[in-house]
Amino acid sequence: MNVLVVIVNYRTPGLTIDCLKSLAPQVACVPGTQVVVTDNKSPDDSVAQIAIAINDLGIADWCRLMPLEKNGGFAYGNNEAIKTCISAERRATSDENPSASVAHRSSLFDLIWLLNPDTIALPGALIELIEFMKAHPAAGIAGGRAENRDGSVRRSCFRFHSTLGELEDALQFGPAT
Repeated sequence: MNVLVVIVNYRTPGLTIDCLKSLAPQVACVPGTQVVVTDNKSPDDSVAQIAIAINDLGIADWCRLMPLEKNGGFAYGNNEAIKTCISAERRATSDENPSASVAHRSSLFDLIWLLNPDTIALPGALIELIEFMKAHPAAGIAGGRAENRDGSVRRSCFRFHSTLGELEDALQFGPAT
């Protein structure tokens, strides 16, 4: 299974490094997994810290850092990684077999997993995601459950920000799902 994991960093190198550490055992279980950390032009030393961590953790064979020329936001950071990886895979495929057409493949990656830098992937999360997507081939997108450090459910959805919504969130009225 070819999996691409994208993490967008902006001034959160410590969180991003913790996320990478949590992914290491998962990547080992799923050959073909690549991780790309894009940095949205952080004004701090995020790029240097993450680069050092990738080297020190010995994960450079499956993880690469992609500093971006501008901060285009979360979607931009994800899209740049995906676009770059797909282009690289297409070039590699055509170099290996010039007569083969990659246009016949619906996707060069079977799964793309977008993670926030503050994500700690729980053991088995990637395998669980893969199994879910295999069991539900009509699904185009899936989301995991956000948990607090104590294992309780972290409510993370809303319609639009409002004063009342922020108050409700702070007081945690209503059932957690």
